[in-house]
Amino acid sequence: FNEAKDGLVVHEPEMQVIRKVFEMAAEGLGVGAIQSRLHAQGIHAPKGGRIWARPVIRRLVESDVYKPHSYGGDCLHGLR
Repeated sequence: FNEAKDGLVVHEPEMQVIRKVFEMAAEGLGVGAIQSRLHAQGIHAPKGGRIWARPVIRRLVESDVYKPHSYGGDCLHGLR
């Protein structure tokens, strides 16, 4: 969250990892395969562990935080 605690701050290095996770999920890879690929690429878990926990990967992919939203809360999902 930002200092005012009313918005999120994007940390680009972390977002690059999240993008990789979503790209793998979009390719149809399951949580176990994503976990294996992250490990093979040397991408450590958010708290520094060598292996990402499967529940963490699942929560990321299912999280509303990463879905597209417009200002004011109107969802842009599916709009082009």
